[in-house]
Amino acid sequence: MQLAKNDKIWLMLAVLISVISYYPVFFNDFTNWDDNFYVTDNDLIKSFSLHNIYTWFTKSHTGLYHPLVLFSFALDYSVNGLNPLMFHITNMLLHVLNTLLVFRLVYVLFNNRFIAIITMLLFGVHTLHVESVAWITERKDVLYSFFFLTSLNLYVLYNQKKKPGYLLMTFLFFIMSLLSKASAVTLPVNLLIIDYLYGRRLISKRVINEKIPFFIMSAIFGMLTIYAHHHHGSLTNSTGLTFFTRVLISGKALMFYFIKTLLPIKLSAYYPMPQIPNKSILFGIAMNLISYLILLIGMVLTFKRSKIIFTGIVFFIINIALFLVPVGVPIIQADRFIYIPSIGLFVIISYGLYYLFKKYPKIKTAGLIFISLYILFLSVLTFQQTKAWSNSLILWNNVINTTGKTYFPLLKRGIAYREEQNYIMNLLGLIITIIMLMKIGASFIWFRKNIIRR
Repeated sequence: MQLAKNDKIWLMLAVLISVISYYPVFFNDFTNWDDNFYVTDNDLIKSFSLHNIYTWFTKSHTGLYHPLVLFSFALDYSVNGLNPLMFHITNMLLHVLNTLLVFRLVYVLFNNRFIAIITMLLFGVHTLHVESVAWITERKDVLYSFFFLTSLNLYVLYNQKKKPGYLLMTFLFFIMSLLSKASAVTLPVNLLIIDYLYGRRLISKRVINEKIPFFIMSAIFGMLTIYAHHHHGSLTNSTGLTFFTRVLISGKALMFYFIKTLLPIKLSAYYPMPQIPNKSILFGIAMNLISYLILLIGMVLTFKRSKIIFTGIVFFIINIALFLVPVGVPIIQADRFIYIPSIGLFVIISYGLYYLFKKYPKIKTAGLIFISLYILFLSVLTFQQTKAWSNSLILWNNVINTTGKTYFPLLKRGIAYREEQNYIMNLLGLIITIIMLMKIGASFIWFRKNIIRR
């Protein structure tokens, strides 16, 4: 793909505005939400010993199999120890690279510069992505996404040039994505979307044979993930709700993603399950019907009328489907779940703007001003939301202020208070000890002068 001069300017602008939006992250500390398990208390990342490397690739970690994540943490640690800045720089760098990869993917798929630029800018600055970038533990997200998007871009090249080498590279980057996070298991279905856009027969011997290795690897890593989750206890239902009930209220999560994509305010690192299930079930059923009807109607109406919107809907559904029904953890949704799926929604928004400007040229100037202000608005929100991840105490205070007082955030905030107070208590203890020693010394001197000498 040959980039025009204007394209390079837009790419540089996307990088600049993304870095500015996330600037506070460079001053953030570790948090007590799994950063201790992955980094600060994790001896597995503190050297590249044969034992550590063997453990990365042969055992799960915290119920997940992600050796390349541990490898990347070890690289960061080797540069500057437990300085959080290095870890944040790597997360930010990966997010910027992902933003550029999104531009390339959308551009080559739809051959539309406007849609690619708007999608790229939305992806780069959107506030829903703060959790994936600012949370050091969520290196999983930005790292798997880098390999995931690279793999999709390589598959586009394969479709264009028909060289087997590109298909092999697609597969290799797919493996690396799987080694970073199991969410990459959806990639083979995404390859079929690309085939659809290029007009290939999906049910043909060649297409099926191409995809067999991909689906086999997805099945293997899917089973590995289920085993690791089960072994770690992650599949234990701690929600207090039956699986059927969780399915019924999953539509609330879907509606949440729709609304927060447009207006990402009052975001939280933790969204607890409804505290009153009986009332929530009816509301959840309504949300299910509305949410899924929106997607279904959208697919039916656009299947023959607009490949771009249809692709955006299907891409979103495929990549969010794994996260709609919580397996057992007492949360109903999470910002990090939409990192890759959001691309589909951004494509729909971008195409909608492109269609309006094309059909009604007179509103183009006003429309461009509006979208510019909207991206600036998102940038400001992202800047502020990034500060919510400054440290453990600020993080959990933000969660409690946003979602209310529930057990897990209160517990984590209590731990954060205890950790902060330890330093104060140690200092007070030292001062008290010095005072006591001074008093003992003074008493001994007085005793010696007034009692012993007499």
